[in-house]
Parts: sequence; C-alpha cells; structure tokens
Amino acid sequence: MENFPGPRFSTPDDLRLLKHVLSSNAIDVLTSDGSTSPMSVQQIQTHLKSLEVFSSGGDIYQTYAVARLWNLILQSRVINKYGTTDARLDRFISITDNPPTFVGIYAFIAKLMFKRPHIHLGRCSRAWADRIAYTEEWRKFKATNEQEWRQVVKLVGD
Repeated sequence: MENFPGPRFSTPDDLRLLKHVLSSNAIDVLTSDGSTSPMSVQQIQTHLKSLEVFSSGGDIYQTYAVARLWNLILQSRVINKYGTTDARLDRFISITDNPPTFVGIYAFIAKLMFKRPHIHLGRCSRAWADRIAYTEEWRKFKATNEQEWRQVVKLVGD
C-alpha cells in the first residue's frame, strides 16, 4: 500500500496484518531492551486502540491511518536493514564499520579525565547508533544530561 494511495482503499486484511505487526513490535519492546521497534509500547497501544474504531469496510480515513502507520514501520525496517543478512537486531549495536571512539588528543584528554567521557559516550550510544536516534532513549539521555548540568551549575554557583 502506498503512503498516500489513490483510489485503492485498505482492506480488512490490510488492517489485520497491521495489527499483527504492531502487536509483534509491542512484544519486541516488552522483551528486549534493544528493540528496533520505531514505537514505544504506549504508542503501539494507542495506535491499536485507534484502529479499533474502523469498520470492516475501508474508507479514505482508514486507508490513510493504515498507510501512515505502515510508513513508520517501513522506514524503521529500511534503516535497520530488515530481512537482510546484516540486519540490525539490537538498537544498541552499530552495523557500520566505525563505532564512536575517542581518538588523537581527545583520547589523551579522556584518560586525564579518568575515562569519564567514555561513560557519557556509552550513554549517548544507547540513544544514538549509526545516526539513528530512538525517541524514548533520546529523551532519557537528554533528561540525564540536563540533570547533570543543573548539578554542575549548582556546585559552581555555590
């Protein structure tokens, strides 16, 4: 189904398959800390609840909703190389040849700082891998950084 389909409307099978995929993604999120699902369990539950209002006959609104959700799923599948031998099975694993590290003068500075920057880089890697940021992890990372900065400002200000 296209993202913004023409005269073709979604069918009950389209809706059923989407619900199955969303349910599968919810189980993936619930059972894996490194899930590659593009949505949180709460978002999936909201989508499934929204899809329940549609009847068995497809109209333009149902078709748009089904196509929009499939678009989100398919974007995630492309990014994670779904169905290929080198697919990303865990969001924290880099599938590129160059995961982030400190090099040159930065490596030396990191050693002087008792490798404290490595801890920050590790937290950043959980929220950001291969130029992909997962919303839930990014929000946690950002909140932690903001809290640390508030503590530093408070210490310096005293």
